[in-house]
Amino acid sequence: MSGLASGPVTFTYDDADSHLVYSSTGWTHGSGVSYATEYDSTKSFASAAGSKMTVDFTGSTIRLIGLKGPNYGTATIKIDGTTVGTFDGYATTQLHDQVMYVTSGLSTGSHELVLTVDGAKDAPSTGTYISVDAVDLHATDQRSPAGGTLTYNNVSVPNTGAYSLRISYVNPNAADQYATVTPNGGTSTTIALPPTGSSNATGTAIATINLNSGSNSIVIGAPSSSSDTEIDTISIPQPQS
Repeated sequence: MSGLASGPVTFTYDDADSHLVYSSTGWTHGSGVSYATEYDSTKSFASAAGSKMTVDFTGSTIRLIGLKGPNYGTATIKIDGTTVGTFDGYATTQLHDQVMYVTSGLSTGSHELVLTVDGAKDAPSTGTYISVDAVDLHATDQRSPAGGTLTYNNVSVPNTGAYSLRISYVNPNAADQYATVTPNGGTSTTIALPPTGSSNATGTAIATINLNSGSNSIVIGAPSSSSDTEIDTISIPQPQS
C-alpha cells in the first residue's frame, strides 16, 4: 500500500519542543524565514564532538527526523543506555525530512533516546554537522486530513466482496471527528473517529467497504475541520464475504 495526502506531515515533537533537551554548549537553534523548509520552520544543529540531545518518551516506537548535506557528519544513537544505531548525515546535496533513526520494537513503557554528535565525517564531507528537526512517536508519517484527502493505491485483496477496513488514527480533541472512506471512486462511507485522549495515543476505527479482486484505491477524506486529527495507517485483516 502507498499513501499520499494533501495535508501537511505532522510530527509529535518539533526540535524546539521542551521534550528535547540539549547539552548546554555546542548547539545552535535556528528559526524563522531562513528555516522555512524545515518542520515548523526550526532546526537545531551542532558539529562539536560530544554535543548531545536527549528525549524521554513513552511507547514502543520512535523516529528521529533530521537533515543530510555536504557538510554533515556522523552521530551515535542510544536508547536506555545501549547503542542502537549510527547516523551518517553526508549527502552531495541538502536533504530534508530524513529519518535518522527508527524503531518500533521497544517494550511498552518509558524510554530515553540520546543522540551524540561524533565530530567525525566521511572523507568527502566538508564538516561534521548534525541537524535535528523533529521526533515522532509513530512508525509512519501522519498527515492532517482537514481540507484534504489521503489516498491509498494498490490495495490488493484476493476476492471481490465486503471487507473490514481498520484505520489507525489520532484524535486529541474532546469530541468525535469524522472521516469519509471511498473505495475505487464509488460510494462514500462516513465513520466516526472518537477521542484518543492525546496526540500520542492511537485509536482504531472500522469501516465496511466493498473491494474488487486485485488492486484497489481507497480515499480517506475528512469533512471535519480539525487539523490535529490524523490518519496513521490502514489494514484489511479478512474479507467479510
